[in-house]
Amino acid sequence: MTRAVRMLQRAHGSLATPMHTDGNYISLWQLDCRSDVAMQWLAQAATLLPGHELDTAQTRHRAQDRRRFLLSRILLRRALTALQPRLTESSWQFSLGSHGKLQLVDDFPSAAFNLSHSGNLIMVALAQHGHVGIDIELPETRIQHRRVAERYFHKSECAALARCDGDMWTRQFYRLWMLKEASIKSLGLRVADGLKHTEFGLDGRHITLKHNFDASLQPSLIEVAGYELALCLADAPASMSARLIARGWNDNGQPCSLPCSVLLTPRAPA
Repeated sequence: MTRAVRMLQRAHGSLATPMHTDGNYISLWQLDCRSDVAMQWLAQAATLLPGHELDTAQTRHRAQDRRRFLLSRILLRRALTALQPRLTESSWQFSLGSHGKLQLVDDFPSAAFNLSHSGNLIMVALAQHGHVGIDIELPETRIQHRRVAERYFHKSECAALARCDGDMWTRQFYRLWMLKEASIKSLGLRVADGLKHTEFGLDGRHITLKHNFDASLQPSLIEVAGYELALCLADAPASMSARLIARGWNDNGQPCSLPCSVLLTPRAPA
């Protein structure tokens, strides 16, 4: 993130509620689907969400997917209301972009957001400038990682991964995948359409941007409460600097601060 978030701070969050906005921060919101808070939200879903979102949840075949859809929408609405407290959680209205990315309808305040989930974790990223993408991937033993890499990664990325051994191969695979997907999502593209925008260099533990990397993208690897994820801004003002704030939910259902730090900001080689 060489421009838009070059002053991202290692923050442990001291944000008051409601969240007052000056546009100079990126907020990350985390929810564990197994938590007591999540169970409370599911019990209240009929009063927290509009009918069409409840209907959409019922089209999911697995109970796990139905719960995750409901919780994702509740988390998104609560995060947006923390951003704009004058709007109630139920008042937010969304539409789908040309590639299916969820976005606010035109009549609502400008705010960029993106969602990601893996296992029992759901993450929402919010920014007030540019476009944002987020991706979290918990290690999954059933995935055929090498086939995925061969299909979706550039040849140079596969060659660099081949020089990694054992656990390092797996860790760097997930880091590359999260960086690529967050970058693609920030552009509002499908995975296959976005690959040409997202080629990374890999040298051992170091990840760099290739010379042909889309100049509008500023990706970073972040750690929130012990979980690694990737965050990317697109088309953000070059003069913007930002704080990074991570929030979760305590046992009383109130927002709370989470430990958060920037692990890696890939840069173009000199």
